[in-house]
Amino acid sequence: MLRHYIRPLIVMVILLSVAATSLAYEGEPTDDELTGWFNSLTKAEKIEELRRSDRIDHASPSLTAPRLVVTQTKDGTIDAWFDGPLGFDIAGYLSYEVTLPAVTVKGNPEKNTWLSFGLGAAAGAATIVVLSLVLNILSP
Repeated sequence: MLRHYIRPLIVMVILLSVAATSLAYEGEPTDDELTGWFNSLTKAEKIEELRRSDRIDHASPSLTAPRLVVTQTKDGTIDAWFDGPLGFDIAGYLSYEVTLPAVTVKGNPEKNTWLSFGLGAAAGAATIVVLSLVLNILSP
């Protein structure tokens, strides 16, 4: 049941972080601004900038997924949290970490399984005793 809530929650957190990041961006620079910036770089800086761009373009993003920890108390309360942040990395240049929220859900209270087990075992033992008595009486 809890698994159905976690995936949409993760997607929502990712979308909100992307939206917040894009709000800070003031718009694409003009061609003249980019030309001026690029011409202000040294030859070594230009080469390094081109290599960095190439690494980012050809990189496969890596995802660091934290482990989901879920506990349930005797009153049925289910607590779920992640043991670390969700991490995204692209070629070591673009890195993001998202702290995922903890969740508490009211579940069903824990049932006493030992009582059911004990009653079942007692009924089985009583059946064996009754059958053995019946067989002893019927045997010549």
